[in-house]
Amino acid sequence: MKKLFFILALGFVGFNAQAQAEISVTDDRIEAVITPETSRMNLFEMLTALAEHGIEMRYDRFNYTPEWKLERINLAIKYGNDDPVVFQTDDMMGIGQIKIVVRPNEDTDKVCVSPNCD
Repeated sequence: MKKLFFILALGFVGFNAQAQAEISVTDDRIEAVITPETSRMNLFEMLTALAEHGIEMRYDRFNYTPEWKLERINLAIKYGNDDPVVFQTDDMMGIGQIKIVVRPNEDTDKVCVSPNCD
């Protein structure tokens, strides 16, 4: 019984370690990354973390493979009074990642949502 509890505890700790959203924040840049390994919980955590910085993230039409790999998603990112920036893919495995980059101090092009944001 103790062995089973220990194995379950390790599995829970391992699951929680993966469940953190990949978001970085500096004075001039807020960045989040979505990959095929991004879970539903990660998406929700990103939505919540970005909202704390005044960034609205909406996503829909997302789908996971039987192996729980994200394979498609539609994203819309809105910051301030600017129009939302939209990105859609049916091939997450092929593109590898979607970067969300918000530059609050810029006058134009404050938001980038693409595999190639720099």
